[in-house]
Amino acid sequence: MQISKIGIPRHGLMMDYQTWNGTQTNFIFQGDTTYYISGQFNLWQTNTFEGGAVIKYTNGASISIVAARPNGIIWQANAYHPVIFTAKDDNSVGEMLGVSTGNPMGYYASSALNPILISGSSPTISYFRIAYANQAVNLQGNVIPKFYNGQIVNCQNGFTINGGNPVYLRNLLFYNVQTNFNNLYEINFDIENSTFASSSYLTTIKNSPSQNVIMYFTNCVFANVTYLTNTYTSGFVTYAVTGNYNGFYNAPAFGTTTTTNNAYPFQAVGAGSFYLTNGCMFRNVGTANIDPVLLSELAQKTTWAPILYSNITFLNAVTFSPVVQRDNVSLP
Repeated sequence: MQISKIGIPRHGLMMDYQTWNGTQTNFIFQGDTTYYISGQFNLWQTNTFEGGAVIKYTNGASISIVAARPNGIIWQANAYHPVIFTAKDDNSVGEMLGVSTGNPMGYYASSALNPILISGSSPTISYFRIAYANQAVNLQGNVIPKFYNGQIVNCQNGFTINGGNPVYLRNLLFYNVQTNFNNLYEINFDIENSTFASSSYLTTIKNSPSQNVIMYFTNCVFANVTYLTNTYTSGFVTYAVTGNYNGFYNAPAFGTTTTTNNAYPFQAVGAGSFYLTNGCMFRNVGTANIDPVLLSELAQKTTWAPILYSNITFLNAVTFSPVVQRDNVSLP
């Protein structure tokens, strides 16, 4: 391990972060710390991710979590303290690294998150953001985590897995990910209330015989997605992308009970880029027959843009209160 350390200067900026590679056991990513992953970083047994931790990668670096016991991953992020995985050159979050150019270009982590879980119950990974990765998530092992409330942006590939238990994704945003689900083999995905925007491929599968890949989407939005999958020539392959109550803009439609929006459905306000536009056909449609944990969480969230205050001077006392409608409308 290397820890950057400099004396406190009389003037200027002090940078403080930790550099890691190699192997550690029972590691804790602390919420007030920026971590620089400079190579392959292998974690064993029980490892903890605190909300607010910022993890930055050099080109080709990765994190693998190998756990052969229950609770191999302890995830402690929340809505206002996510865990961030990004590039060494990204100065928008965490401490600025001494090796940073301040201009992230291309893809960095070979695999930002590679959980290899052998036994125990499926952990929940919730409130996270992965950016500028060649592979955002590489799933392996007998136990597959459940993913809630996350963002995968500006990556080459999103999720990959070769065989195993079904994968459950809930309320995820994929933006500018060239292939959202890549190189799949013998796997089922169950995906609810997620958004896919600006992708070349929704999925690609291995060109291998005798396999089944089933993608089932519910209450999802697809915008500017070019292809559903790649071409393959192997025999005895069952591939299906299907679902119910999904919305489409400039993307191949599939499944039943679909909704089409003829204009770009998103707007940017402040730091958020995927609020639905006024009059968007995707609002208040869908089904409430979804994951009950997700259904409860959605009632505290919104697709309406906030009121933006910019370059305003308040001369008198102002009381701010929630004014944006929450997504608590009853659905069939």
